[in-house]
Amino acid sequence: MKVDSVMIDLETMATGPNAAVIQVGAVGFNLATGEVEPDGFLMDVDLMSSLEAGGHIHQSTVDWWASLGGFKPACPVTPAALRTVLYDLRAFIGDLKWVMDKHPRIWCQGLSFDCAILEGYAERLKIAELWPYNLGRDTRTIYDLARTFGWEKPTDCEPTHQAQEDCLVQIKALLSAWGYIQHRAEG
Repeated sequence: MKVDSVMIDLETMATGPNAAVIQVGAVGFNLATGEVEPDGFLMDVDLMSSLEAGGHIHQSTVDWWASLGGFKPACPVTPAALRTVLYDLRAFIGDLKWVMDKHPRIWCQGLSFDCAILEGYAERLKIAELWPYNLGRDTRTIYDLARTFGWEKPTDCEPTHQAQEDCLVQIKALLSAWGYIQHRAEG
């Protein structure tokens, strides 16, 4: 399967631009066909490595995780250093079978969060760009546009707070909104 997009999601210990990252997920998909790549990316991040790279923890986020019963790591292995996770994420994106020769879309739920946080860490850790700066796309913009035509987000598209599963939920909602917009444009 060839993809034209990647959805990225993070689990963090704060909500600001320097949030300490504890998990990174990514899933390739084709916005045109609705197909989703069966093998995604999921890595737990060593919290200390996030903090050492300038990450922040907010007590309100710690309290929120506690209200959910705590963060539950998805991977049975020891969390990896953030630097390793970023290199592995870049390799995952580069290894996807792309519809075009270059990566046309990197999606996330709020451009000022997931993509911006990862780009900030890559810069601080002096890692070459994860993707070209102009490829970021925001699902919420598409949702808002679809809502102007009467679209409602599917009720089964709530986050699970596991990064790869949340990527799948966000892809489902994006495909729904995108399809709704296309249908309205054709009708």
